[in-house]
Amino acid sequence: DGWLLSTPAFEDWLDGTAEGLAVAIIAVTAVLDLPNVVIDGSFPAPVRADLASRIETALARQDQRGITVPSVYEGSLGRLAGAYGAAHRPLARNFLLD
Repeated sequence: DGWLLSTPAFEDWLDGTAEGLAVAIIAVTAVLDLPNVVIDGSFPAPVRADLASRIETALARQDQRGITVPSVYEGSLGRLAGAYGAAHRPLARNFLLD
């Protein structure tokens, strides 16, 4: 898969990404009151698991006053996550009840 999982640069990327996503999750949850967040994408399962774990740790460091912090789950779609996410809106608009 070509991922160099044990390099300092990769560790820095994981930490920075987890911190940035934790800030975004708190901000979005403050507006939308999300119960869950799914972490998925075109990366290997061990990366997804590590990232989800680091996000949970980063969430614990955020100011959580006034919100219920959502649960963080690992997705299972992998490379298809973006396509399914993009397809959701038109499908929901055309086939789900308001």
